[in-house]
Amino acid sequence: MNYVVNLNGCNIDDEWDCTEKFKTKHDAINYAKQQYKLGETTSSIYQIARYNIYKVVVDADNMIEDVCNKAYEDIGDIAENFLDSVTKQDRQLLETMINKTFNDWLKKTGNDSYDFGTIEDVETLVCD
Repeated sequence: MNYVVNLNGCNIDDEWDCTEKFKTKHDAINYAKQQYKLGETTSSIYQIARYNIYKVVVDADNMIEDVCNKAYEDIGDIAENFLDSVTKQDRQLLETMINKTFNDWLKKTGNDSYDFGTIEDVETLVCD
């Protein structure tokens, strides 16, 4: 789990600069306090939050729907019931297989080095 610090005010809707990540909450707090003491920020109020890197997920239902729509466009009415018998378990299997394959592809092509995500459990604190 990573933590990030917002030294630029305390509006949760602002875009956070998440270039500095910390393994522990304690490290994030110490960083904020240090930045304040060094004069890198003028506000004694700061925020910390858990940072979750975005996980790529390919939705099997959307993929099956796209395939069915394409078959209907290409072939016509005869393809109307194509893949209607796919079970929930079949969809889950497809989703697992596709996500593994897609994430392997991201790694193999060097496209897995993105660094964006979400912040959760935001806490507003004051430097002492």
